[in-house]
Amino acid sequence: MNTVFQHPEEYYHYIKDLLAQKSYAVDPYQTIAYGLQFDIFLLGRRGTIRIYKGKKGLTLDLSQIKDEIFLKKVQLELDRPSHQLKLL
Repeated sequence: MNTVFQHPEEYYHYIKDLLAQKSYAVDPYQTIAYGLQFDIFLLGRRGTIRIYKGKKGLTLDLSQIKDEIFLKKVQLELDRPSHQLKLL
C-alpha cells in the first residue's frame, strides 16, 4: 500500500521517472479494472507492473514479472525490499 500518492497515475509517473533514470524503457500505461498497468524493459528483459486503487490506498503489483532475476532488480531499483511490496 502506498500513502504518498492518491491516484494511480501519480504513482505511475513517479515509477516511470525513477526507472527512466536507471535506463529502463517504460511504456505508457493502460487502464485496467481498479487501476492501471504498464510494461518496463531493460537489456532485453520485460515485465508488467500494475498499480491498483482500493479502499486502503494504492497497491503496487509486481506479480506479472515472471523473470525472478528481473523482478529482484526492479525491486532494488524501486528501493523496496520484497517484504514491503504486496505481491498479488
